[in-house]
Amino acid sequence: MTNKLSILLENFIEMMLAERSVSKNTITSYHNDLAQFLGWATLNKKKIGEVSQDDLMTYVYFLSAQKLAVSSITRKISTLKQFFNFLINEDLIRINPTIELESPKKEQNLPKALLQKQIDSLLAIAHKDGTFEGIRNAAMLEILYSTGMRVSELMQLKMPSLQKNLSDDPNLFATIIIGKGNRERIIILSEKAMKSLQNFLDVRSESLRKTYSDYIFPSFTKTGKATHLTRQRFFQIIKSLALKAGLDIKTISPHKIRHSFATHLLANGADLRIVQEMLGHADISSTQIYTKVLPEKAKELVQKSHPLAKNG
Repeated sequence: MTNKLSILLENFIEMMLAERSVSKNTITSYHNDLAQFLGWATLNKKKIGEVSQDDLMTYVYFLSAQKLAVSSITRKISTLKQFFNFLINEDLIRINPTIELESPKKEQNLPKALLQKQIDSLLAIAHKDGTFEGIRNAAMLEILYSTGMRVSELMQLKMPSLQKNLSDDPNLFATIIIGKGNRERIIILSEKAMKSLQNFLDVRSESLRKTYSDYIFPSFTKTGKATHLTRQRFFQIIKSLALKAGLDIKTISPHKIRHSFATHLLANGADLRIVQEMLGHADISSTQIYTKVLPEKAKELVQKSHPLAKNG
């Protein structure tokens, strides 16, 4: 890389630091991505002011040939777009070659749901433990599978959310939570989840150390400050239950229980839009991916009950 290109790189990084609220890691990524491109340009004798869209496409093919993840290539293209916008704004180039440069399509990872018998095994093991921790773990696991909540949402559940039941059915409990993007949604606890939760509430005081916490599943920091259980701790709990149940711990995670909730609902004929609301997905396309892992008969059932399918 020439001295001139090095100066351009440093000027771009300085601009990003001054005008954008970005993390140190992001700045490091910008620097590395741009240094790689400028090194490639130098090696191929491409002057910055003469780089064309075709040149950039060749560079993207070069990245693809290195078998980089699609997400990494997308990030590098984003860096290039910002760099060339910087050059335009500084009147260093007249034509921006990145305007029509497109990122490669991201491969869609199918959610991996657990089998019903795996879920049943986890729940059975959890309910066998009559200690305080066992009762708490069973309640958390039942709620997670009953509602499809994100783990962070489960950990941050607070006692006031239990004060009013929004359901007219005495066998169900419904309440409002604040989910991702500060969006409100209703979660519904099954009768079994309600019973497990009540069993925990009956012994919850054992964890409070004579203090008060709003969190349903409280914990304490090393300094004694009241908080909630962490996602990491819950992950450890799930792994421990899986080990006791004789399951492959590499295939079990809290997020897969959320996937299982959605997949099992759809497999039993639930409406796609209802599942979307229960998961807290802003876009139904995020929910539709679950239909790709369903058996053919279940897919047909979902298609028949999907409200959009009736519109032709």
